[in-house]
Amino acid sequence: QKLSRARRANRPGYLRVQGTILTESDDPGLREAGRELLRRAIRDDESDWPLEAQWARMNLAKALAREGMLDEAERCYRECARTQEEHGGYGVNTDCHLGLAEVLLRRSPGDRAAADQAAAALDKASELNPPLFQSEIWRFSSALARVAAARGDCERARHWAKEALDIAALDKPLAPRHPGVGLARPAPEDRDEMERLAS
Repeated sequence: QKLSRARRANRPGYLRVQGTILTESDDPGLREAGRELLRRAIRDDESDWPLEAQWARMNLAKALAREGMLDEAERCYRECARTQEEHGGYGVNTDCHLGLAEVLLRRSPGDRAAADQAAAALDKASELNPPLFQSEIWRFSSALARVAAARGDCERARHWAKEALDIAALDKPLAPRHPGVGLARPAPEDRDEMERLAS
């Protein structure tokens, strides 16, 4: 009902924001509804509002990755990476390549070919916007540790895993009024993996 009342110029943003919120719900049905809203934003708004569609594609890729739907997540990230130079958008530029690297490494852990593709994606992400926040540095460092491990380079894997763990140990707020913003908050299984690679 709200969507039907929204002005046409506001509809793309509405679809993207509502879709993204729903994909973070605890209810699987609402998460699926959110993914469908994001697909609709991409499908309906590509020609008139390409940047909105690009943001929707990025958020859909993230949502699919959280659900373990890695093949579709990879397709979304690749399309986002393909069009990022045309549409731009701070955050999209880096995250489409960084997200692609993470999905490749999750889908094919230990696979050399996937690791090489992930390394190329990480190079592109860093070239566009080097990591700034601790949360971004964690993502880069842990991904580089996985790439090195898949390539059999234990020394570099250890180096990057230690860097990731050092970043994760920092808890000083970057912005006093927003104490959690930008801090690395890795999942326990990811921290365990880095500790294994660092040992």
